[in-house]
Amino acid sequence: MASLNFPPNPTPGQNHTIGTNTWVWNGYAWIKTSPLSVGGNAQSTSTNTGALVVSGGIGVGGSINIGTTSTINGAEILTTATINQIAPAPGLQRVTDIGNTTTNIVKILNTTESTSTTTGALLVEGGIGVGGDIWVEGRVTSESVKIMDAVFDSTLILVNTTGTVVIDAYSVDLFRSAKYLIQIDEGDGPTADFETIEILLLVDNIGTVYATEYALLTTNGEMGEFEADVQGDDIVRLYFTPHYATAKTIKVLRTGLAS
Repeated sequence: MASLNFPPNPTPGQNHTIGTNTWVWNGYAWIKTSPLSVGGNAQSTSTNTGALVVSGGIGVGGSINIGTTSTINGAEILTTATINQIAPAPGLQRVTDIGNTTTNIVKILNTTESTSTTTGALLVEGGIGVGGDIWVEGRVTSESVKIMDAVFDSTLILVNTTGTVVIDAYSVDLFRSAKYLIQIDEGDGPTADFETIEILLLVDNIGTVYATEYALLTTNGEMGEFEADVQGDDIVRLYFTPHYATAKTIKVLRTGLAS
């Protein structure tokens, strides 16, 4: 003891430091307290295996560093080491591989606005299935919207000819009838002309199309003629033939009812 300079007449609880090691006198012997090293490198696979096994609980007043994966009742927990393995990639993939369901509310605090299918606070490349109601404070933008047996579609056509053009088409198998609201813009400024018209189409089981036009409004007369038919491919086509070869923008809103 003298060679290590231990006090000759210690009192219980007295500490003695040698280098980076600290010892305490328990009344009978000097006990090493810091750092305490456990020999061996046995890995732990249960509560009774490993280099150190404690039958009771453990109270820790400071930090704990764990070098590899740790578990509680067999379930993996996140540690400094496992977080380093998760981040930065594959990140969320690693987390959802462990489990991809939760009964908790998931809140995304990012406030990025969406202006396309590739922008916004949440991006989903596939579809989304929702079992309840959806509330949207802003605008919903979509190429097509289906409400039970009704489908809303919108298209925009640019025309600069007197030739007949197809301004909409759909399969006979999809819709028995369709209602169109069509708006035509021609020119710019004070001399611009506009037309809006509603058209109804009905198709029977032998491919005959019945059409009617109504609710026609124009600022300077009709800009063209509309007609519809079904050809051998069972596609209903709505045509527009302009009266003049001037630049026109045609906006088409179709409401289709299922066959």
